[in-house]
Amino acid sequence: MARAIYKNRRNTPANTLLNRYIDKKSGRVCEARSELKYRFDYLDWSVQKRILVAFLASGKTDRKWAYEKLLKFWDDSFTSVVESLWNQYHEQTCSWPIIRHFSEEYILENMDSLLVGNNYYFICKRLGHRPDFLINRKKLTQTDYLSVLYTADKTIDNKEALEMLYEIIGSRCSVGLIIVDIGSPSFLIRNVGFNPMDIRMVRRAIYYLEKMGNKEPVEIFMKWCNKVAKIIKESQEYKELASQSVPDDEYVARLANIAVIYMYLNLPLSIMSKIKNIDNEIANYEKI
Repeated sequence: MARAIYKNRRNTPANTLLNRYIDKKSGRVCEARSELKYRFDYLDWSVQKRILVAFLASGKTDRKWAYEKLLKFWDDSFTSVVESLWNQYHEQTCSWPIIRHFSEEYILENMDSLLVGNNYYFICKRLGHRPDFLINRKKLTQTDYLSVLYTADKTIDNKEALEMLYEIIGSRCSVGLIIVDIGSPSFLIRNVGFNPMDIRMVRRAIYYLEKMGNKEPVEIFMKWCNKVAKIIKESQEYKELASQSVPDDEYVARLANIAVIYMYLNLPLSIMSKIKNIDNEIANYEKI
């Protein structure tokens, strides 16, 4: 019986579902909403537009869903309604399609109000190519800055590129090398050891630098990574850890603590001086 009801719901025309969703007294709004979301990507554009209009005219949660869909499913007919909703609610998710689809002039004129959350990065991705738009590196992470430069078809000199790679290592040391920032699987690190290039931010930075033609600093940095990996593997702390039987996740967490110390100790002095509170990190590690 349940299977028959499910089948019938799947056979309900999309326009019927939309009418049930719009009619708040139908008693079937929740069911229609769920089904419209499920089918949305596979419907005709004419139906998709009607669904988006209906969701934009609804409550906050449904508007959020529509804003996110508008990043991909867009035409200029949505400009006026989105602008009106932005002026009325100033919801961050509403700013996303504005930054992606509105005119560059509109974004520049409304920059102050659009600078919410992490929007600055996406504004830079949209406007970075303009000679009159100055990219504030201090407002971006190292990898986001490189991403913006690459998107804007701009370059970075080799000296700055190499310094930025070391700064990424420094920033990871200053936060204790958060485990989720290690890209390689636990079992792989356990078998081959840790290399600074296992850090996701490092891999991402190298990707953009290679795309922009900064091969020389990448090669220098990779040699440094291999040197540090060797130092870590030959350390007494690593040998003691490798001899113990612990779960993979715990192994990686403890290895990360070891890596922080040896990466920090082998950074150029100019980078070490920029890292805050790292002495406390070392002190805490020595108490473990």
